[in-house]
Amino acid sequence: MLTCMVSEIIDIEAAREAKIPYEFRVLIVKFPCSVALHMSLTPEIDQGLQIMKYANNQADLFTENGDHLSFLLGFL
Repeated sequence: MLTCMVSEIIDIEAAREAKIPYEFRVLIVKFPCSVALHMSLTPEIDQGLQIMKYANNQADLFTENGDHLSFLLGFL
């Protein structure tokens, strides 16, 4: 990912000469960044979903309205 960003910064002049559209050059950098962001956030989202599922399925284990608060914390 860092290699793509560095090569994009260095090759700006070469890309201008080759008439490569700016949007495509930005896409080349955005794509690996979005994949890395998705991979790093997936475990956190999964943990929140597990907390929300537990709060829904085990509502009787919580104090009054405690399951609603637990669900909200998992959602956040």
